[in-house]
Amino acid sequence: MTKPRLSIRSMALIVLIAAIVFAIASQPPAIAGIAIGLLSIPLALFVQAAFFTAGSAFGRWLGPIDVVARTDRGGVEHSSLATAAAARDAATD
Repeated sequence: MTKPRLSIRSMALIVLIAAIVFAIASQPPAIAGIAIGLLSIPLALFVQAAFFTAGSAFGRWLGPIDVVARTDRGGVEHSSLATAAAARDAATD
């Protein structure tokens, strides 16, 4: 039967991982801090998604905003989004 051969690097890596595991396991507050930190990431993403959803719903409720730009010669240019929405609403009436 052949015995597995471990290099110095692989043994050092095993010892390092074991040391990290035992250091964390010996300090319960550290585990709680890591757990709370990991749980805060999905919570932050959920809150961001909720705000984005609320903003999108509010934007749909307001409808398109007619952006007006004044030209150098005193003319007025409307945004294409509001013009397209007005044309769509006029076609349905």
